[in-house]
Amino acid sequence: MKHFFILPLVILFAALIATNAQYNQTSVIPSKEAGGIPTTVVNNLAGISAIVMQEKDTDKILIVQVLPEGAAEKAGLLAKDYIVKIDDKQIGGMDIQSVVAMLRGDPGTKVKITVAREEFLGPNDFTVTRELVRLKEVSPK
Repeated sequence: MKHFFILPLVILFAALIATNAQYNQTSVIPSKEAGGIPTTVVNNLAGISAIVMQEKDTDKILIVQVLPEGAAEKAGLLAKDYIVKIDDKQIGGMDIQSVVAMLRGDPGTKVKITVAREEFLGPNDFTVTRELVRLKEVSPK
């Protein structure tokens, strides 16, 4: 059985914002402007719109969730993909904070992510265009 470092989404998101003071503002886009869906944008937080974690026993970096309509999904990345390289740099042995820092960047910049996926014969490259992270608001029913 694999053991993971798992943080609730809210804590993980807060931790990502807290790592750099420039990412401390959020904006709520009115429903009309977001196609009828209330959306929260974290100002200056650009990345691949995926949640990653580091496995405790292997230190491998796993994509846990790809945010709907985000950059990672548009590029073809999936949950359960293991990140092997970022911009041709091996990430084995890196901590999760360093990996997340490599995935972030200015909106519109590209990052090459090499992943291992169960159905692949070997690692495959995906080019992701970083974009502002947008979280759709969910209201209880």
